[in-house]
Amino acid sequence: MNRNILFSLLAASSVMAAEFNIGGEVKLHGNAYKEQQDPRFGIDNTEDSDIIHKYTSTFKLKVHTQFNEKWSAEAKLNADGDGTLPRAVYDGAFVQYKLNHLFAYKFGDLTYSEGAFNYYDYDDTGKFAAGLRDRNIRGAEIKFWNMMLGVGFKRGLVAINEDGFEVIEEDSRAYIVHFGADIPFGRHSFRSYINYESEQASEANSLRSGMILKLDFSPLFKMQAVHASYTDVLRKKYPIVSQAITFEPEFNLGMFNLKGTFYYAFLHDNLEKATPTELPEYMFAYLEPGLALSKSITFGIPVEYHTMALDSDADLEQIFVGPRLCLNPTDKLSIKSLMRMAFPIGDNYTNDDMYLGGEVEIAFTF
Repeated sequence: MNRNILFSLLAASSVMAAEFNIGGEVKLHGNAYKEQQDPRFGIDNTEDSDIIHKYTSTFKLKVHTQFNEKWSAEAKLNADGDGTLPRAVYDGAFVQYKLNHLFAYKFGDLTYSEGAFNYYDYDDTGKFAAGLRDRNIRGAEIKFWNMMLGVGFKRGLVAINEDGFEVIEEDSRAYIVHFGADIPFGRHSFRSYINYESEQASEANSLRSGMILKLDFSPLFKMQAVHASYTDVLRKKYPIVSQAITFEPEFNLGMFNLKGTFYYAFLHDNLEKATPTELPEYMFAYLEPGLALSKSITFGIPVEYHTMALDSDADLEQIFVGPRLCLNPTDKLSIKSLMRMAFPIGDNYTNDDMYLGGEVEIAFTF
């Protein structure tokens, strides 16, 4: 009995000695389309006249503990997937030693991504990126001044078992080295990065690199520009390099605003030989004029052109048009909705009729 009381007192004192914070994010997304066809994701419902809906749900939980002025730790849980009952999984933890604002050291589970899109439909770096999608490692990271270097073994690979269920596997051979450097100048910044991955085999390695320029002339103008390179099988005499460029300007003129995205990937003519990029299409353009009806309500009309394929000869282009409404009652709560008219204009559609759909997303942080 005395041992239990002593253990409880020690545990309580250790918790009280450290700062303990819990935060997270929740997203509820739903869409409904009639006779949708989206070659990017293999969707073709042109033979079904019913309205088909789909849900995705996200719940992320982060626990941060500050032991003292230099030592801290963080752990995460993540439930993210299709439907309304996504499976919650451990999403990493790390310990950090921060000497000062110039030097810090982490070890544990780390995630790296580069060049996140501002474009609303590709802003999840777990799936898409103008530069580099999420790369997960278990290893160590050193940050000095505006440079960082992370090294570790790859973790968190999703696979399908023989029963058809998703399982998390680890790759016992693959390791990743990630380097990034920032050069701030005023309110602007320039970043370069290199990500090397190897499975310890001569024909199983990859190099991802790029540059990210962010210009901030607030409140009038902002822009993000990204150049990304993708190379696999580095020991080839002539490795095949894919490249992608992205421009995302944003203008604000009082109540009126205009934002857009242009993305183009340069791929090998033979797609079987091409090094993959981080998007399911080789080009898209997006332009959204908007009107701030109040501090918390914004109305826009996105106009989008999508090639819908990586093959420039696929002839599967579509145009999206429709209103989008964003409601931000507080800093930590947002409600977004859109109606979309989609026009298949490529020559390789057997059914090129316009189709309609709508989407709603509720998101909040805590």
